[in-house]
Formats: sequence, C-alpha cells, structure tokens
Amino acid sequence: MSVQSDLLSPKWLQSSLLGRLALVSADLKSWWDDSFLGKIQGSLEPWAHKSAFGSWLMPLALGWAGILFLFAPFTSTEQIGIFLLAGAVLWAGLFLTKKQSLSPLTLPVAAFWAAGVVSATASIHAATSLEGLVKFTLYILVFALLSRLCQSPRYRTILLGCYLLAVLPVCAEGIRQWIVGVPPQPGWVDAESTLADATRIYSYLGNPNLLAGYLVPAVPLGLAGAVLFKAWSAKAVAASGAVLGAVCILLTYSRSGFLALGAMVLVLSLFGVQTLSQRLSSQQRFWLWPSLLGAGVLALVVISIVAPSVVERFATIFSSKGDSSSAHRVNVWVASFQMFQEHPWLGIGPGDRTFKVVYPFYQRGSYDALGTYSIPLEIAVEMGLLGLSTFLWILWTTGVWGMSIWRKLMTKNPRTALLVACCLTAITGLMVQGFVETVWYRPQVQTLWWLALAMIAGICLEESPSPALGAKRAS
Repeated sequence: MSVQSDLLSPKWLQSSLLGRLALVSADLKSWWDDSFLGKIQGSLEPWAHKSAFGSWLMPLALGWAGILFLFAPFTSTEQIGIFLLAGAVLWAGLFLTKKQSLSPLTLPVAAFWAAGVVSATASIHAATSLEGLVKFTLYILVFALLSRLCQSPRYRTILLGCYLLAVLPVCAEGIRQWIVGVPPQPGWVDAESTLADATRIYSYLGNPNLLAGYLVPAVPLGLAGAVLFKAWSAKAVAASGAVLGAVCILLTYSRSGFLALGAMVLVLSLFGVQTLSQRLSSQQRFWLWPSLLGAGVLALVVISIVAPSVVERFATIFSSKGDSSSAHRVNVWVASFQMFQEHPWLGIGPGDRTFKVVYPFYQRGSYDALGTYSIPLEIAVEMGLLGLSTFLWILWTTGVWGMSIWRKLMTKNPRTALLVACCLTAITGLMVQGFVETVWYRPQVQTLWWLALAMIAGICLEESPSPALGAKRAS
C-alpha cells in the first residue's frame, strides 16, 4: 500500500519519475521489514522492556542532543567529535531495543552514506579517506538519532529551545566585539579595500563566516519558536534569537551570510504570502506583494543609511577580480573542478585530509585551500557523481515531503506547518551559503543542518498514519 494521496500533492507527482525519486508511492514499511537491518532492529526489545536501561534510552538521547546544541558553539571540533561518538552508541542502543518507523528521508540519506563508503573503499588514499568516512558516518548517525527524537512534538520543542538558548550568548558576545571594535585578522578583508579596518565579529566560533553559518538557521527557527513556545519568556528568547541572529550575520560582513539571509527572507515571504492569501480578501491579496516589496526596499534603505559598509561589502560579491578573497575562491574552484574531472565517478575519497593531500597537485599558483569553498563541488570532488547525485536526492526528497506536509498542515495544524516552513527555509539558507562556502562541514553548522532534516522527517512520520510508512508516534 502506498502513501495516502491526500498527503502528497500535486497529484501528478505521485506517478511521475520525480515523484518516484521522492518516494511518494514507495511501500517503505514492507521493504524495511523484509531487509536484513529491519529484522535486526528491535531484536532486544523484550529485554529492554524489563531493563531500566531500556526505559532510559530515549531520555538519555534527548539529554545528549540538548547538550550538543547548548554547548556546540563554545566547544572545539575535537570535543564535539568525541561527543558524537557517544551519540552513535545511543543510536545503536535505540536501534536494537526499539522498533523505528522508516521516514522517506532515510533511504536517500542511507544512499548518501553508502556513496561515501564506496568512495572511501575505492580511494588510493585509504588512511585519510577512512578517517573522513568515520566523521561522515557520525553525522549520518546524528540524523538517525535526531529523526527518532523529532517524532515527538515535545522533544522537537526542547531541541529547538536548546539551540535558541545557545544563540543568545553567541550573539551577545558578537555585539560586544562590535562595540569594542575587535581588530580584523589578516585575510578576512582585502587589504586594499576601504573596509580593510572594518570590524568583523566572530563571537565564540573564531571565524566570521563560521559564525554566520551557525546563525543562519536561528533566523527562521527563532521565528518558529516565537510562535510554538507557550511561555512568554520562551517566546522572547526565540524572537531575540531571530532578530539578533540576523543583525549579527550582517555584522560578520560574511558575503555568503548575506546571500543566505536574503534567500531566507525570500523563502519566508513566499510561505507567508501563500498562507495569508487564504485568509485575505481578493483586494487585500492584491496589495500583499506590493506591501512586502515596499517593506523590503525600506529595510534596504535603512541598512544603507545605518550601516553603509554592509552594502559596500555586499557589492564586492560581483567583483571576482577586484577583491582578493573572491579571486582566491575562483582559483580554488577552477583547481577543484579539475580534480573532479579526473575523478568524476567516485571522487578522491571523503574527508578534508584527503583533499589536503590531493589538492597541491592541482593548485594554481599560491592559491592553497583547505576545501573547495562550495558544498556541491566539495561533494563532487570527494565522492564523485555518485555522492553528488545522492546528496541531490536528499534535497529533492526533503523539499517534496516538506512542501507536501506544509500544505496539509496549513489549516489542520498551522503551528507545525510553520515549523516545517522554517526548517525548509533554514535548509535553503545553509545551501545558499554553501554554494560559495564550506563552513557547513564544521560540526557546529552541520549538526543544525541534520536537525532541520530530522524535524521534517519526524513530522512526516507523525502526520502520516499510512501503513506504507509504518508511522508510529514516538513516546
């Protein structure tokens, strides 16, 4: 039996190739029950029912996730890596002791991981690729664990609150740096630019672009929290996180952050117009877009008056040769594309260390790099077309199911619909930034990406009682 037709629209999607790619009519439950892993899952459930450890697994997993999002921006990458290992152990315990419904996002994510395994196995740089595969696997297990937690509305609220609580001190430190005027680090701004002495905040994350990436999800998720949270104090924390997050993104002078912020404003506007148009008269709908455009123009005018240096910094995006940072990225992109052309199918192997080993053979002049400065290009270089196609599969499936659930819940459960819309917006913002930046690979940012995907996966299972998904609400 396939997914019920009222969940997924438009109707043509259910029978089209694009719909089949998004698994809109796949009998995932039957496939999973017949698979080897499906038979192993929950094999220790009888023991878990009698064991205190089994009853505490879900609360322990929630505590682990809450600590992760509360302390990630104040913790080193190495420490977060060790903490992710603990999460992998918790996931294994839950996998063996509790039956889990299979979300439509599970198969694309599993295919993405399998592509990483194939790429690492085929790589001639076995040691570094194996290390990269371990890190990659930990992120996949973060998604697996979070998707279980996010089937519960209460757990989703707690995780959202933990992230937004962490955002406030991060923003406060960034604003303090702006007020005192922390000196810019070499390479952050073109030395010949009029902005060479500009203050670029970085808060506790140590890098303006990384700070911008960390705060990108705070804007839409803060908006969601301001509506979802019941207590006024919690609503104030969420709204403050959204507003201060947007302000601090501007103060980072991160051009990729500017692009992400603009893309999120556009996506949120589209969701807002679609939602409001169902509640407004035809005359009010006529003035909706002009009002939004006028508000946008007014916001740009205010920014240009209050912070003209932000506008000047944004303008350098369109100057590939006049700005040293832009020129550096262009040269790295060219060299990285040459790497991809010579390893098109399976790539060079996953991991930043593998990239560092191979890149010097393609380096153009003095333009060294730690990554490709582009997520799609990085995936293509490390894992070839196999990895890139599975990653695009994740994006497509997430978009189709996210939009479908949002449509379904707009009238039935508008608060949850808003959360879905904000998760899709956060994913969009991170991907727009990721086209010209690779801070996504830092755990402080990538865990937020998987959280947004996990929330959509959890809501999908919660809202779809179809036997094809085998949905079962988490306790």
